[in-house]
Amino acid sequence: MNLFVRACFIPLFLIFFAGINQDIIAQQSDFQIVRSYQTEYNAVMGQLQNIESLQDAEDVILRINQLEREFDEHASLINRFIYPDEFTAQISNLREISRAARAYLVRIGEQAETIEELTNQISELTSELERFSDETESLRSQLQSMTRDRNANRAMAQSLRRELDSRDDFILNLVDSLFVAYDNLDIASLTAAERQEMTLRADRENVVGHIQGIVESNIDFIDTHGDLSSEEFLRLRTVQQRFSESWGSLGTRLAEMYESSASQQEQVEQVNDLMTTWNNRIEQSVWRSLENSFANAGINLSSFNSSASFYAALNTHIDGAIQRTMEEGGSEEELSRYNTFAGIWFNDVKERWHAFIVEGRVLTFENMATIDRKLSDWNVNAQPPGPNYLLFVILLGLVVLILLVVVLTKASGTKPAK
Repeated sequence: MNLFVRACFIPLFLIFFAGINQDIIAQQSDFQIVRSYQTEYNAVMGQLQNIESLQDAEDVILRINQLEREFDEHASLINRFIYPDEFTAQISNLREISRAARAYLVRIGEQAETIEELTNQISELTSELERFSDETESLRSQLQSMTRDRNANRAMAQSLRRELDSRDDFILNLVDSLFVAYDNLDIASLTAAERQEMTLRADRENVVGHIQGIVESNIDFIDTHGDLSSEEFLRLRTVQQRFSESWGSLGTRLAEMYESSASQQEQVEQVNDLMTTWNNRIEQSVWRSLENSFANAGINLSSFNSSASFYAALNTHIDGAIQRTMEEGGSEEELSRYNTFAGIWFNDVKERWHAFIVEGRVLTFENMATIDRKLSDWNVNAQPPGPNYLLFVILLGLVVLILLVVVLTKASGTKPAK
């Protein structure tokens, strides 16, 4: 009996085990197929991100066709593993992106050289800013250590100013061309595939990352160079405003391109936050520096922290001086006050800082014209009495005295006799 049971059980067990083993082998085979497909799919997607030429686009289209032919018979199997996506949908998506990339390359064929140059400029900008910052810091250290030789100090200061000018010109010139490849895009007119292709291109060129690096470098520059002159801070403010205006346009387009990607949207928002920080830093520095420039000249303006309040502070100071001279008259002291204010106004504000004052919208032409008119009134009223004026007063006093004597004499000579 036992022999009979064994004889029956062992073959059944072997058959059962063989069936399980076949299922395992089949599952492993299915897994290998799906994994091979996903590996090839990701490779094609990576190739799409690195399309540089029409030949690259043609090559990736051929690779997509090969991918479809190789795995089409396993579509049902692949669908189970990639649900809710589907094999045919993924292949169609790859094909649309590749076609959009090819169409884009055809459209920009004439501008390819310009765009490549812009991309290289973007990539080099961060390192250039770091170089400028390092050289500027070195010049400042040398300038501080050279306290005896006045001529050497003057030469070093001129070198420092040239280095700062070069740094700012580098940014300003780049601002005008930096966003050409993306800023002229009409995102709404792009198909989904074209938009995705542009997103891949922007990621590959790391546009947002480079812009973020530029902004962070400028924030760091301001934080580590708090002793710059008013002229230098006004120039930096102009740089920041022009950069901010360009980013305002580009950032909107990038946000539209990245509307389906939370992580990329977050990176754009980070740049927006950094732009706000940069603006706040430069605003604080500009107004503090201007206040110090006037204070160092002995001019105490009422506090200000904006263009409007700065203009109001200037008017308040001059109006007060005019009112004082109208009540007390002119004097040498009042004329000295006028000359001090006029010196910083005409020599610094209107001559050395004029371009940055106007372009940075610190003051308008109308604002400056109003200040000029009021300064003219102050100048006239501040003039001290001259020698001719004193002579006139003395003569007038003598005339009054003589008239008084004459009147009294006549009055005493005409009294009635008793």
